[in-house]
Formats: sequence, C-alpha cells, structure tokens
Amino acid sequence: MTLFERIKLLAEQKRISLRTVAIELGLGENYLYSLKNKKPNADNLEKIADYFNTTTDYLLGRESVTDEDLETKIDHAVMFGGKPLDDSDRKMFKELLHTYLNNKPQK
Repeated sequence: MTLFERIKLLAEQKRISLRTVAIELGLGENYLYSLKNKKPNADNLEKIADYFNTTTDYLLGRESVTDEDLETKIDHAVMFGGKPLDDSDRKMFKELLHTYLNNKPQK
C-alpha cells in the first residue's frame, strides 16, 4: 500500500474527504493527491500522522497499525460520527464500554 493509499484509507475511516484533511492541515487542496507521485517533506508527513493519530512509520509502510488499547484511543479521540467530542463525552464512552464488557454474557 502506498503513502497516498494509507492516507486515503485513514480519511475514509474518519468519513472525511482528502480535500477536508488538506484544508484542515493548512495544505493545498490537491496536496494529498500529489503524494501519489512524490514524497512529502518531514514537516508535512508529521502533520498528517498527528492528524490521524498514527505514526510517520505507519504512513511510510514501515509498520502496521498498532494494537493500541481502545481506552487510549478514546482518550485521544476528537470526533465521533463527524461530531466533536469533549472530555465528558470521552468519559461517557469509556463508562459505557466498561459497563457493557463487565456485564456481557461469557461465551
């Protein structure tokens, strides 16, 4: 998978367009598409990785997505379903998941 394909996949998972990602990062509207044929500079690569809460190594194909604990992911989540999350939202998500996991029938 190429750098561009990884970025596109991450954007699709967040249900946002590449154009939106580029604009929110302060890059040109077509910048991400240009990565099909060229390599980004280190600063832009880091911006993109930070935006998607991943590593530059993942974007460059040097590692797979880590099996990071879901609780940590929730702590760093900024949106859910396109809506912003605040600290109380993240706390509620964690409480709901803990309740569910502690009460679900054992298989």
